[in-house]
Amino acid sequence: MKQLAFRIIPAIIVGVIVLLSFSNTTEAERRYKYGAKTPPPVEEMNIDGFFNSNHQYLLDGTNLLTIYNSDYVRIEGTTYAKQYVDTIGVTFYLQKWNGVSWEYTGAGTTYSGSKRDVFDKTVLRSAEAGYYYRLKTRHWISHNGVYEQGERVSDYILMK
Repeated sequence: MKQLAFRIIPAIIVGVIVLLSFSNTTEAERRYKYGAKTPPPVEEMNIDGFFNSNHQYLLDGTNLLTIYNSDYVRIEGTTYAKQYVDTIGVTFYLQKWNGVSWEYTGAGTTYSGSKRDVFDKTVLRSAEAGYYYRLKTRHWISHNGVYEQGERVSDYILMK
């Protein structure tokens, strides 16, 4: 019986060592889906932003955040005015989920045009794999001394 135990115990130990050596995923990779480095963002109420329906010139704004490749996201924003205005634009704020809250990845970047009723802009921004991102956009117009703005927040995406 002792001889059998001397054979079985080392075999079990070797088996456990072999199994552990095949597991080269980190604890975070086991806990979070799809290679995410943080838990997913918590859902927020009124996440899509706000626009004042009583604006005199500013009508609406839209945004879109998509994965461009493994290093970049594509961010798009469109601002709509009720008529041709002096200046119309959009400001982009890319946000990254740190596991607890949304943090800005840098300063906002503003783009604008003149004498039109629609302005759209698409740009690429670098993003790190394994993190959730969302896009916040400020849509604005300036016309005859009046400044109006509204805000939109995109759905979040996981950069892969």
